[in-house]
Amino acid sequence: MKIYCNTCKNETEHRVLATRKRNFSPSYNPETMAPGSRCLYQILSCNGCNEDVVFREFIEPYGHDDVWDTIENFYPDREENLKEEKSYRQAPPLIKSLYRQTINAFNIQAFHLCAGGLRALIEAVCLKKSVKGGNVLDRKSKNLKYRDNLQGKIEGLVQKGILAPPDAKILHKHRYLGNVALHKLKEPTKDSLESAIEVIEHLLERLYVIPFTAKNIKPGK
Repeated sequence: MKIYCNTCKNETEHRVLATRKRNFSPSYNPETMAPGSRCLYQILSCNGCNEDVVFREFIEPYGHDDVWDTIENFYPDREENLKEEKSYRQAPPLIKSLYRQTINAFNIQAFHLCAGGLRALIEAVCLKKSVKGGNVLDRKSKNLKYRDNLQGKIEGLVQKGILAPPDAKILHKHRYLGNVALHKLKEPTKDSLESAIEVIEHLLERLYVIPFTAKNIKPGK
């Protein structure tokens, strides 16, 4: 079959090395599998590089009135569907750890946890840059008022020249960074999370990668 190869970095033909089939009886009924499911387990190897070996699990429900989705899993996960973790070696350990956990949460589709990680990352950057809040336009009075909540801290990053105004607008737009995701338990979408992650990555690059690179650039003779 043709699937994504983590070694070749594109779709390649994979040959089947071993197959095991199993039918589950109607009495077998965990939450994730319909009674009477047919399961196919395979070990595959890439024909292109002969290095990528993957385990395939294919679950097909049958003989059941309820609606059950066909499930196909690959172990390890195909990197085609994963967000690549970037390196920020110069960043403080706390920020690197939070970023790594946030990307991991996104890749396993734990979107609430990913939203929480993004919020924590902003809080951590503010902590390291001594940003405790910022001036926010009050809708009622039309005046600027100091706020020490997440909205105020994002504006504080802008006012200190740490975050670009267009990036701040994107973070404000995705309200899941606040109460919607973490308090009201409304799950953010994958696309909105990707946009916010890109903003955070630009911020980390600006804070910890570009200054280090510029510092090591030596003028020519």
